[in-house]
Amino acid sequence: MPIGFEPGSAVLPRTSRDALKQLALRRQKATVLVTGFGEAASPDPTAQSGALTLALSRAQAMAAALTAAGVPGASIRADGEASGRGGAVRLVE
Repeated sequence: MPIGFEPGSAVLPRTSRDALKQLALRRQKATVLVTGFGEAASPDPTAQSGALTLALSRAQAMAAALTAAGVPGASIRADGEASGRGGAVRLVE
């Protein structure tokens, strides 16, 4: 499920928090995989590094929202990718 963020921001908008709460309610015992994307604009290593920082901050924001919604931290896996926009969440068995 795609999760929206404002460009360049790791602050989770209310609509995205609400979507994560709904996912938390239906996850049962599945592991939740969150991926943040960092909006990298070029393959330059410096740009990639900055984008990865944003990506990981977004992943942490999504994980924190899921934990606040009752998902145990041990059931959340987070990662980040330099390219892409926003974030994504999926349930894995």
